[in-house]
This record gives sequence, structure tokens and C-alpha cells, in this order.
Amino acid sequence: MESKIKTTEGLILSAVKFAANKHRTHRRKDAEASSYINHPIELRWPP
Repeated sequence: MESKIKTTEGLILSAVKFAANKHRTHRRKDAEASSYINHPIELRWPP
């Protein structure tokens, strides 16, 4: 069971890295012009 958890966590982290890379130039229209990808990550992390 432990190896499945590690595999699942690794897959999630890979997906987050991929999305962060693809959206690295996208900015929100807030005062800080924060990175677009931060919002969905913050909503879901930690699971």
C-alpha cells in the first residue's frame, strides 16, 4: 500500500510541476499579479 501512495503522490507532483511550467507566464488580475496556477494548487493542497 505504501508504494501506491508514493506513486500517487509522485504523479500528483508531476502534474503540478507540468501545470506550473505551462502556466508560468499567466498572471491573475489581482493587485499582486500572482501566478495563475497558485490558486488551484492552494485550494487543493494539502489533499
